[in-house]
Amino acid sequence: MSQHLRPRSQILLLALVLRLALILGGWGSAQDTSLPFLARDSGSYIETATALGTTATFARDGEPDIVRTPGYPLLLVPGVWLGQIIAWALLLQLILHLLTILLVYDLAIQLGRPRAAIVAAGLLAIEPLSVIYTAKVLSETTFSALLVAAIWGLIRGHRHNSERHWLLGAACLGLSALVRPIGYGLALPLVLFAIVGLLFRQTRVVLPSRWLAAAIALMLLPSVLWQGRNLVVADYRGLSAITDINAYFYQAAAVEARRQGRSFYEVQNEWGYHDVDLFNTRRPDLARLPQGPRLQRLGEEGRQMIAADPFSYAGVHLRGMLRVVFDPGGVEVLRLLGMYPTSGGLLGKLIDQGIWKTLSDLAHERPELLILEIACGLLLLVIYAAAGRGAGRLVRAHPALAVLLIGGVVVLLVASGGPMSLSRFRHPMMPILCLFAGFGWPNAGSR
Repeated sequence: MSQHLRPRSQILLLALVLRLALILGGWGSAQDTSLPFLARDSGSYIETATALGTTATFARDGEPDIVRTPGYPLLLVPGVWLGQIIAWALLLQLILHLLTILLVYDLAIQLGRPRAAIVAAGLLAIEPLSVIYTAKVLSETTFSALLVAAIWGLIRGHRHNSERHWLLGAACLGLSALVRPIGYGLALPLVLFAIVGLLFRQTRVVLPSRWLAAAIALMLLPSVLWQGRNLVVADYRGLSAITDINAYFYQAAAVEARRQGRSFYEVQNEWGYHDVDLFNTRRPDLARLPQGPRLQRLGEEGRQMIAADPFSYAGVHLRGMLRVVFDPGGVEVLRLLGMYPTSGGLLGKLIDQGIWKTLSDLAHERPELLILEIACGLLLLVIYAAAGRGAGRLVRAHPALAVLLIGGVVVLLVASGGPMSLSRFRHPMMPILCLFAGFGWPNAGSR
């Protein structure tokens, strides 16, 4: 074990230095030292964390919050008590991401490939999205840590017939849904993938039914309980109303924009996405409803509009998935350094004009951004190339575990499609892709 200690420590040190350098660069780039670390969604996390820390309620603007789930805000509560919520969030995320790197390293060791462990952990240490979102008050780093911990527990349980590792993996997956709702959507597929993995094992697996039932309960119970809370406090049937907001103001708005040949942002603004008074004037029938039924109706209408033109939305969804796969994410570096607007910009252009016209405009208007995007994109392509090769090796060596990992990536990718898709939705896939890349790296497959 000691022979692996030195490279592992060097990788952790590299990861720490890169992230601290970006944090210090962001801190020194703005007069308001907190601004670089905030994104549009950060305020909602901070507000709900403040309510939890001061009044023990999960609320915003005087009413129960049903848009956010409580996992990430709950972790920010110590920062509320300390009066340094942003500094606490950054410290917490540094620790969580270093832990994620360690788990990826250990996964490769467990699969018998020490060289692959070094490559996989090293790639994750320098992967741009993993660096950037450690320095943002957003849930990405926390969700990825829980997801990797879930995979680590399930694979350990699978390989060692360990009930406690099965339960640990199940619990981490269940908790991940309270950080980002897609964790709830991952539960059933991962249960099926795990069962398929058991069927493909050559050795006999002893997993008593009570342990399997307990694992499934740990995966589903946190989400079920939170849905019960939403029903009681807001008459809302669902885990998070963000899905309904996205269905109406993003997915349905994108379909409407394509139908009318108009700008996506123009339709969003016309529908009152950024102006509550405009929305209330436009939709008085919804404005008079309580929050829960109002958002529920909003989501239903959005999904009906999508169902009325499924082929148009299929194109929108597919283009969103392609953005998630190929958007390098370099723009977020400039945002953190105060060199690019904190919201807007590329998303509307990509939806309205497509990737090639957007790249052409960048070459003329923001050449420094284009250069950064190309550099990040080249690293991303290297990871993809190695990951494809590594996935093939894992399928041959560990078919059940490869099914588990590939299935998780596929579910995350399909769920990430749509007009709201950007590179940040790729973030939770990158630890798995870096693990694959470790196995696909030249000479990394040897023992």
